[in-house]
Amino acid sequence: MLYEAILCLTYILAIYGLLMLISGIAESIHCRVRGRRPRVRVILLVRDSEEHIEYIVRNAVKKELAARLLSDAKLIIADAGSSDNTYRLLEKLQKAYPCIEIRRIDEMDKVLAEFASGCH
Repeated sequence: MLYEAILCLTYILAIYGLLMLISGIAESIHCRVRGRRPRVRVILLVRDSEEHIEYIVRNAVKKELAARLLSDAKLIIADAGSSDNTYRLLEKLQKAYPCIEIRRIDEMDKVLAEFASGCH
């Protein structure tokens, strides 16, 4: 039980650290790039994260991560076959925050094809 709690906390801190790193890079790119923004898309893979996904998404939205970094201002969250309520929570969060887009892992080919063709 303690091991699982520590492992879960490690995952949360790792994801938070990744979001902060991306945010810092976004600030750096935003300051240097003039004109049209580069085509950048961030895809966050999640699985069995119902206890923490709401905190992670709200934190990313609050810091306007997608708007500062991404060309289409969308943060894609792909559920990798969760067996808990992660996907249902993501659906609720998508209604509250239109800057996130949720997909299932089997839809990732479509996401990549859209990005390659330039469709947003």
